[in-house]
Amino acid sequence: MDIVKYSLEKPVSVAVAVILLVTFGFIGLNKLPIQLTPDVETPKITVQTVWGGATPYEIEKEIIERQEEALKGLQGLTKMESSSYNSFGEVTLSFELDTVVDDALLRVSNKMNEVSGYPDNAQKPVIEAAGANNSPIVWMVVKPKKENKENIIHYFTFFEDNIRQSFERIKGVGSIFIFGGTADELHVTLDMEKMARNKISIDQLSGIIQEANSTISAGVLGIGRKNYRIRTIGQFQSPADALDVVVYDDGLKRVYLRDIATIEKAYEKESAAVLHNGEQIIVIGLRKETGANVLEMSNDVEKEISRLNEGILAEKGIYIELVYDQRSYINTAINLGEKKCVDWCLAGCLCFTDLFAKRADDFGNSGCHSHFCYRHLRFSLACREKLECGQSGRYFLCCGYVGG
Repeated sequence: MDIVKYSLEKPVSVAVAVILLVTFGFIGLNKLPIQLTPDVETPKITVQTVWGGATPYEIEKEIIERQEEALKGLQGLTKMESSSYNSFGEVTLSFELDTVVDDALLRVSNKMNEVSGYPDNAQKPVIEAAGANNSPIVWMVVKPKKENKENIIHYFTFFEDNIRQSFERIKGVGSIFIFGGTADELHVTLDMEKMARNKISIDQLSGIIQEANSTISAGVLGIGRKNYRIRTIGQFQSPADALDVVVYDDGLKRVYLRDIATIEKAYEKESAAVLHNGEQIIVIGLRKETGANVLEMSNDVEKEISRLNEGILAEKGIYIELVYDQRSYINTAINLGEKKCVDWCLAGCLCFTDLFAKRADDFGNSGCHSHFCYRHLRFSLACREKLECGQSGRYFLCCGYVGG
């Protein structure tokens, strides 16, 4: 079948087909996520576990292997990778392309609840919807104001407790990457001579302090028609509370923690530093979820930064600065695409105008019509260039001449 000849003979059918294609094209375009690069990777979920002071071998044997045993039967799982580091381990799960991430997160969470027997000082595993190897699409830095003399790295715990959730609630944010700060700690400085004199070991002292820093439920006490829930409150509210812990008692002699140690509020040892323009900072990176709209997400992040800088961060003498996002590159690509669409739409309109006005027998054969449409396209694009240069008065004259 000669498509050109059929199109000339059935102009109405061709017009209807084009209208349908354009209509469904716009519907699909509105549903497409706007981002710098398409999602070419499979959906990934990362399970991260922290065990302070453990070696990679211990992380592998005590944590990773148990998690892999529970996660290997997940529906739609295509690949499972694990990595073990000092004090840290992670498992990355890859799923089939048609997997719904929210459903996969629920299944992973249920499987992780089946894992038991973690080491006592291991933290609860954290499940993230973004792969650990995905690069953040938004970078921010936390800096102190000029009048604030406090080291910025000491605000790490404040950020974790008060700021992190503000960014996690933004639609499209998969996970948050934070680096450069030191968490708050309670340092206990021991007097080894006094400990030896009272025959108290470090392991014994550590266990006593951890046991004392906990709140335990003691059950329900029924008196008459009322039931009273009883619990022992032991969590430390201030560094001074820890000094009242009894570390040794034989019935005749009682030794408190204040007798063998001193306590002060401090920060963990700094293991790395991040500099921005020669100034020490805390860096924050946001990873997106699969299929997230990067433009909307970046706009929401910028609004949230402004709100925090004017509120809780201003009270602390610090602020967040947005240093990188992908909006400029995406907007440039969109503007370029819109410009080209206008050019091709103009050329298409001229061709369709001629399609309804001329018949194939006016040209002798369909090849003449194809050549005529090509001339329309070539001259309309040239006329648009003249229009952009300011020669708007000759634009319609030129197009009318070509079609005459």
